[in-house]
Amino acid sequence: MSKRLQISMSDDLVGLVDQFAKFNGISRTSAISVLCSQALSQSNAMQAMSDMMKVYKDEALKKTVLLDGSPAPGK
Repeated sequence: MSKRLQISMSDDLVGLVDQFAKFNGISRTSAISVLCSQALSQSNAMQAMSDMMKVYKDEALKKTVLLDGSPAPGK
């Protein structure tokens, strides 16, 4: 299902979207959809990487504490 949207963008941004659309042989509407999808996918990937780095750092800290002979966190 599709939704119809009405949005406002600067002339410069519209120009960039039109360039992208022309280069890829697609309509302005398709270009906006593609660009939004790409941006959201990248944002989700960056969040996943951030979450993975947090888990990695937490696990590395646990190993450091255990190798040090100190009690593990929470014990």
